[in-house]
Amino acid sequence: MKTLFAIFLTVLLPAAIAQAQPTANFITGALLQETWLNISGHNVADLTNSPSFRKPPNRVSLVSQFEIPSDATVNYGVRLSGYLHVPVSGSYVFYISSNEQGGLFLSSDDNPENKRRIAFEPLNQNATRAWTGTADGRRNADNPENISEPISLLAGR
Repeated sequence: MKTLFAIFLTVLLPAAIAQAQPTANFITGALLQETWLNISGHNVADLTNSPSFRKPPNRVSLVSQFEIPSDATVNYGVRLSGYLHVPVSGSYVFYISSNEQGGLFLSSDDNPENKRRIAFEPLNQNATRAWTGTADGRRNADNPENISEPISLLAGR
């Protein structure tokens, strides 16, 4: 049995509403975790193209870390969504690590439609918290896809 651990992380500025839960209320210091069960495959598209993804998630919870257990279950997809409030204006670099394919998205404002992918975890088994390295050749050694370009963010926005 294959495990789908496609993470679809969405971070919106300054305040956002999760696409699947348009009336979701976010809490400072928490992310909305949405989990869809019985999703087979390895790619983010396997989750987002699934008919189940157009329905409410099987599980919804709030988490306090931008991380989920890598051995939570099998055949599932997860989306973490929330606000990002940076403490200091400056350039920020984002990293993503996931067991299977994953994407990290950031919006320039509070509209989820304006999100863009800033980092991407290629397919295949990565070790937990494998933020750096080429993952045995699965990442581009010259320009790792799982690390964003520097992004200028303003404090208080």
